[in-house]
Amino acid sequence: MLSEDAACTSTSLNEIKNFPIHISPNPFSDYINIDHDLGQNLQAKLYDIEGKLVAMESNATKIETSDLNEGFYILQLTDIATGNQKIEKLVLQR
Repeated sequence: MLSEDAACTSTSLNEIKNFPIHISPNPFSDYINIDHDLGQNLQAKLYDIEGKLVAMESNATKIETSDLNEGFYILQLTDIATGNQKIEKLVLQR
């Protein structure tokens, strides 16, 4: 069952394919790099496969994931200024 917060991860009209963000590596192990030019306007939320929010960062270029279990994750990135989103499926593999 998905949490209320996870309902935000569905594809919306504001999701765009050419969002100026690069995420690496995938699969990841201890961290996720987020390369962007959005300055202070980026919010990142990482959900596990059950929809539980496991990490949230604002304006980050790296999300620490060493305390997470292997599996599938959803990364939701939001440009706070425009509301545009990018949603990526990621795999944690050690």
